[in-house]
Amino acid sequence: MRRWPGKAALSLGLMCAVLLLLPVLAVLQYRWVGQVSQAERERMQANLLKITTRFAEDFDHEVAQELANASISFQRGFEVDPNQMAEEYTRQYKKWHRTTQYPKLFRRGCLAEISKSGGSPQLTCFDPKTGNFEKTGWPADFASARERLTSFAAGRMIARTSPAEESPVIATPLISAPSRARMFGQSGPSGQFPLVTHWSITELNLDFLGSEFLAAMIQRHFGHADGLDYEVDVVSRADPRVVLYRSDPKRSHTAPLKGDAVVSIFDQRAERFARFGQGPARAPRLDRGRWQLVVNHRAGSLEAVVGEARLRNLVIGSVVLLLLGASILMIIISTRRAQRLLRTQMEFVAGISHEFRTPLAVICSAGANLADGVVTSDPKAQHYGDVIRKEGRRLSELVEQVLGFSSAQSGWTHYDLQPVDVNDVVERSVAACESALYEAHCKVESVVEPGLPQIMADTGALERCIKNLIGNAAKYAHESGWIGVFADRGENKSGPYLRIRVEDKGPGIKEADLPHIFEPFYRSRDAVEARVHGAGLGLSLVKKIIEEHSGRVKVSGVPGGGTCFALYVPIANETVGAN
Repeated sequence: MRRWPGKAALSLGLMCAVLLLLPVLAVLQYRWVGQVSQAERERMQANLLKITTRFAEDFDHEVAQELANASISFQRGFEVDPNQMAEEYTRQYKKWHRTTQYPKLFRRGCLAEISKSGGSPQLTCFDPKTGNFEKTGWPADFASARERLTSFAAGRMIARTSPAEESPVIATPLISAPSRARMFGQSGPSGQFPLVTHWSITELNLDFLGSEFLAAMIQRHFGHADGLDYEVDVVSRADPRVVLYRSDPKRSHTAPLKGDAVVSIFDQRAERFARFGQGPARAPRLDRGRWQLVVNHRAGSLEAVVGEARLRNLVIGSVVLLLLGASILMIIISTRRAQRLLRTQMEFVAGISHEFRTPLAVICSAGANLADGVVTSDPKAQHYGDVIRKEGRRLSELVEQVLGFSSAQSGWTHYDLQPVDVNDVVERSVAACESALYEAHCKVESVVEPGLPQIMADTGALERCIKNLIGNAAKYAHESGWIGVFADRGENKSGPYLRIRVEDKGPGIKEADLPHIFEPFYRSRDAVEARVHGAGLGLSLVKKIIEEHSGRVKVSGVPGGGTCFALYVPIANETVGAN
């Protein structure tokens, strides 16, 4: 076997090394994608936490500010003369209602008065129809506030509600200026707490809070031009099944228990509500964290988004690596095929040189003997003439094959397809092979089915195919001495066709050689060992010619059982097929 050139071997070695490095690249890519995905998840989580925290602060601030303004209105009414208190309450409440940014945020505002002697607190609520405060019974929604106020003992300033309180009612103590002065002197809190007899009670409008207030704030903090990237729920902290707001009403009514970000809202700090001059340390404060903001990505969770992106990156990277590996593998295969082709071509050059050298040497030797007068008798001269003719014909056939193959490969060959009588073509082909058949001691049995239609073919090219097949049969099947040439018509689902078969009873073709029998320059090991002359171009040329005739060629045979080559060619004005 020839050694490959140094540069080709080095290139092939480098490509193999790169191919072996691809698994390492795949592992590095897997780790890198994992690190990038983790960093992206942390970035998205931090950004979401920042947004939710800002939302909670803004929500608490705006609600606290509105509650503080409402409480100030009640406080100012409480500080006037008791005879003018009802009128001042009404005036201050109307003023607040006109100036507030969210007048619909509160369903109603009321005043509760606790008797010093005990008993149930008295409730006075503002009536929008009359524009005055009027005494009324305690609504069912105020039950929790009533219970707390009733339980206050004398001298206690305020009771703090549990953070899980669900009631939308907020109670704020009203303390007179002298009482505040006693509570907060110049030296700080004195520890003297006055009796708390009056309370402002504000009921949040949950419908407005959920449908407008929260919706606007969520759109401002989480939204963009295309909508929301997140599913946002506001639920009760005590019972997550109680939903105050849902960004997607089509989703299940069951609120999520977990989210990508969960933060308490309505968690008012005392300093935001300090409007009465008491100082932040003792200021009345709202109930903390009544609701929870639960945020999940629309894809399900941040984990799902990052996981999907990671999977997508891994798939893309894997496809790129596979394409790279396939490309390198194809280059390696192409390089090896090119090397095999180069080796085959070199062998072809050596073989064709040998094929040329033998007949040329015989012709030169016979010509020299004739020219030098060695031949003196007519029988010897006739013998030399036969030798020259035989070798010249062999040389001519070899040149014809080489030129035909070269023309076919370059695409320069033009076939003149005309209606042809297959009987005439077979007869001329067999007659042209008489000398080769005689030398091989073979006889041809030619059977052409009567009445066959004409076929569309180039006469010379088709005869060349049949002669090539007969010549091959004579080379390999000369021991049996029989060659059959048959022509008949067939038809299958693809349409009618005409079949020309060349059969022999020779050694046959091995199964391993069948897939390569029509490859250029290919010669079986048995042919090389038996020193059967040839260049390995004949069958390749036959296949090329028949395909140019819109037909096909098939071969069948088993070792020791002979060989059959079948040519399927179109019938004039009909469709060709083959089974």
